[in-house]
Amino acid sequence: MKGLKYYSVILLSALGIGIIGIGALLLMNGGLTELAAISNGTGSIGNSLKGIIGITLVFIGIVSYKPLDVLRKQLRDEYEYDENGISKKKGRFSDLSAKERDQIEQQKMIDAERILDSPTVKKITHSGEANPVQAMETLIGLPKVKNQMREMAARMQYELQEYEKSGKKLRKGQTIPHSSMHMCFYGPPGTGKTTCARIMTGFLYQYRYLKKNQCVEVDGNFFRGMAPGESTKKTRMLIQRSIGGVLFIDEAYSLVNSADGQEVIATIVKEMEDRREDLIVIFAGYDREMRQFLDTNPGLRSRIKYDLWFGNYTINDLSEIFRISANKKGFVVSAELDSVFRDRIEKEMHAKDFGNARTVRTLLEKIIDRHAVNVIDHVIPEENRYTLMQCDMPPMGRN
Repeated sequence: MKGLKYYSVILLSALGIGIIGIGALLLMNGGLTELAAISNGTGSIGNSLKGIIGITLVFIGIVSYKPLDVLRKQLRDEYEYDENGISKKKGRFSDLSAKERDQIEQQKMIDAERILDSPTVKKITHSGEANPVQAMETLIGLPKVKNQMREMAARMQYELQEYEKSGKKLRKGQTIPHSSMHMCFYGPPGTGKTTCARIMTGFLYQYRYLKKNQCVEVDGNFFRGMAPGESTKKTRMLIQRSIGGVLFIDEAYSLVNSADGQEVIATIVKEMEDRREDLIVIFAGYDREMRQFLDTNPGLRSRIKYDLWFGNYTINDLSEIFRISANKKGFVVSAELDSVFRDRIEKEMHAKDFGNARTVRTLLEKIIDRHAVNVIDHVIPEENRYTLMQCDMPPMGRN
């Protein structure tokens, strides 16, 4: 019925245009002359039928064109499109031509690249530890964390041995059946949570819990989209890039503060369950904030299998981090500087913005800056060019 109405209006619109054309022809073939004669008083209505009919047809055609055009467009939308505005003729992807499909795929690619571009994906994607045992043993401090990681690694190794004893063969890229392995790391900044995430990635890959030795590392703010509703789409894309490996989300509680936060969290929770054998999520952040974050979604806490607590480093730990970091840069730490460093770091440990290893690395850079000045100004002799001295310690404060 809609089709009949639509084509009937098209026919009427065409007739209206035809009427205007006929009227114009009548006017040009003597009609205008007849009308001019009437206006001058030299002609009569009886002798001016051509002009009268012509002007009447043009008037009717012009007056009827606009309402017929509006009705035609309305009926066209009802006839050619469904209630969602999708074309009935080309509403299915299979109905499109190859060229039209390519155009759509190209547009999808452009849209995806805008939301999560390739350089960013490359930047946030890191390899897990190739030798996780060695990397774990060389960690400074964190005795409780290392013991828990050993237990987790031993369980993974045990499960792999049991699977192999059953006579089943693992193909390349195949993983052993396992339960959810999602984790939560609690603790202050600069205590090695990211490093431990890469170590755990190495263990999970080594014992065939993961297909890829890959760890995608972001923070909670990363999920925010540029436009309303885009955060969820970005989340799905990020999860897709993380499939087969680990998705590490630092400062995960930042998710709650975004406009689409709850929807993003719900998306992550669903994927954690649906893809538990293909994806392992590790949340990380401050202790209190992380506990509050886990309470934002009823299904979040139940999907976390392991909780690891990272405490502050001791002064001895920080001194060793300082010394090893200096060695990696080609310097030796003098005994006098180490003593001054311990006194300095003991005071800074009580500051709210203390960042453990991060604070140590920042302080080391300032010490090297001051050391360079002292060497150039001959305050430090050339033979101590690669020895960091007590006089290299900058004064307390931000500058």
